[in-house]
Amino acid sequence: MPLFFDIFIEKEIDSMTKVKALNRDGKITWCTAKNPGTGTCNHILHKTENISNEEFQQQVDRYNEKMNRLLYSNNIGDRVLCAGQGYGLDILEKDPDYHVRREVAQQGHNPALFAIDYDYFTRGVAQDYIDNEKDEKLKKKYQEQLDSYIHGTTAQKLACVNAGIGIDELVKDENKTIRREVASKGYKTDILVNDTSPIVRSMVALRKEYHDILSHDEDATVRSSVASCCNKEILSELATDSSSIVRQRVASRGNLLSKEEFDRLLNDENFYVRESAKLARGE
Repeated sequence: MPLFFDIFIEKEIDSMTKVKALNRDGKITWCTAKNPGTGTCNHILHKTENISNEEFQQQVDRYNEKMNRLLYSNNIGDRVLCAGQGYGLDILEKDPDYHVRREVAQQGHNPALFAIDYDYFTRGVAQDYIDNEKDEKLKKKYQEQLDSYIHGTTAQKLACVNAGIGIDELVKDENKTIRREVASKGYKTDILVNDTSPIVRSMVALRKEYHDILSHDEDATVRSSVASCCNKEILSELATDSSSIVRQRVASRGNLLSKEEFDRLLNDENFYVRESAKLARGE
């Protein structure tokens, strides 16, 4: 059990080393640095003995007023400057401009969120921050946050696909829009070529993959997607497709067909097929 004298000394030291200070985020806190304003101390202001509480509060208010002008400015440079000061990061993390979000990420703010940002550089900064984190508990927390995005909202899942995170899970997502996005990035097309949704299989076709399979797909929109970018051999096969939607797409690329195949499309029973052929011929 500590002696009364020990407790007194501890409290005395505590009172001597605690100084009221202003954080970069505009909030008042305590600075416990041995020499406030030097070394690792990064507070903006410190309340010295010759400044009253009222004067210190006025300084705080002026700082917040100045930073808020930057925070809510329409000028991107102002918001970047604000982020660089570590002010308003919870607001600026949602900024529509990637220059601002990059600066927020460089402050080490919410790295799991920025690991799925649509800006490549911002993602890199955030991922480096996570990879270099020495605190295993904090690192685990970041990973759990990323996992929550993989199973989160549609917007979060789409962002994960864009960042290449959680693809093994997202390729099986019940939302076809998510699976289509996975296909659009070229992930798991060997699985998605057999997807139950035509829009997903169409995206695989638009990636110029598995045309030998998808040119025989049961859905005309999928075969039409194949016709829009396939080679000459497959295009010739699709020139006699049972669907006018497919033949119309073939006709738009008529310059790759033989004269006989093209003439057949010029005289197709479907008006839109004939018109597409005429347009391809320059009429």
